[in-house]
Amino acid sequence: MKELGYAPRLPVNPDDLASPDRVQDWIENKNLRAFSFYHKKDNDKVIYIVLVHPLDFEKSFINRTVKKARDIDIYLASVDAIEHSF
Repeated sequence: MKELGYAPRLPVNPDDLASPDRVQDWIENKNLRAFSFYHKKDNDKVIYIVLVHPLDFEKSFINRTVKKARDIDIYLASVDAIEHSF
């Protein structure tokens, strides 16, 4: 991420994302649900790494919507799947 110009939004070591124990600590003790990186030169470019999600992946994948962007398929969960998960 660093080589691409992105930095973590939180003042923590992003390498800790590779530690299941550290991530679990963030989830349980800091109520962290997603970890984000912002682009240093273009702040509206943000990458989120979702740590906790209530979606049933199998069900959401079956009911997905597929959109194309520059010949790339982008899979989207339906709004109903998201609303019923919270």
